[in-house]
Amino acid sequence: MTGDDQGAAAPGAQPATHPGDSIEEARFTIRAQYLKDISFENPNAPAVYTKLNAQPDIGVSVDVQARPLEGRTYETVLSASVNAKFDQIQGFLIELQYGALVQVADQVGPEDLEPLLLVEVPRFIFPFARDLISSATRDGGFPPLLVAPIDFGKLYLRHKAQQAQDSSPPAAQPAAQPAGQPAD
Repeated sequence: MTGDDQGAAAPGAQPATHPGDSIEEARFTIRAQYLKDISFENPNAPAVYTKLNAQPDIGVSVDVQARPLEGRTYETVLSASVNAKFDQIQGFLIELQYGALVQVADQVGPEDLEPLLLVEVPRFIFPFARDLISSATRDGGFPPLLVAPIDFGKLYLRHKAQQAQDSSPPAAQPAAQPAGQPAD
């Protein structure tokens, strides 16, 4: 291929997509995203700052909830809790709720609605929630915490499996024999 051929389209070829073009129609639109609630607690300041050389023990938990508002409009809320300890001393605790107002396209069927709201939307809003957590730790006098990316698909599947397990009837237990009675 020579330099003259670059960018030339073959006869009858379809034009390439341009930024903003969509191969398939959008399944949802995020109309707004917002910080619903954030709490940063630093209960052992200033003593904890003498322990910052220690490797912190950090626990992160994440949950996603969605609720209908009106028509095809929903709210998805990403909740995160971060707990950090330094040498067994409570460092900080962050609790965050970050929301999105979502307009769902008419072609999205009921079977696709839950995964869209609990997997796809959180993928889009997570970077903003992650940035708020990082800023809160930095502003609280700690090194900025970058929460690792989350596989919301795996989180959703794990949640569905737990729901299925919780709703299944318990395995049949053999009936206990009354004391002193021989087993059949």
